[in-house]
Amino acid sequence: CDLATLQRPGLLEALRGAVDAGKVRLAGYSGEGESRVWPRRAPDDATSVESMEWAGAGRAPVSLVTIVGGGHTVPSPVFNLPRILGPTSHQLDGPEVIWDFFSKVPERVGLSR
Repeated sequence: CDLATLQRPGLLEALRGAVDAGKVRLAGYSGEGESRVWPRRAPDDATSVESMEWAGAGRAPVSLVTIVGGGHTVPSPVFNLPRILGPTSHQLDGPEVIWDFFSKVPERVGLSR
């Protein structure tokens, strides 16, 4: 897949919607989750962060975090990865966000800490 294909209008939104719907159905949710626009941490960074989140009693939580304008990199407040991979977002610390999410998942939904 080349860059021109990925930049087709609406393609990323369609892919995001498909991934979103699949995860949500598997966890037993239906409908829209809670939408969130994350605060900007790096004013000189052109990327931004949005998320959709679902949570319910006795169900695994689902969180879809989207880096708008980012490349194929892990967001980091301090590191820049090679430009060939696209822009690195400095708006959040990717591993920290992932750890925070999974550390709060209760054991009763099948994930142990």
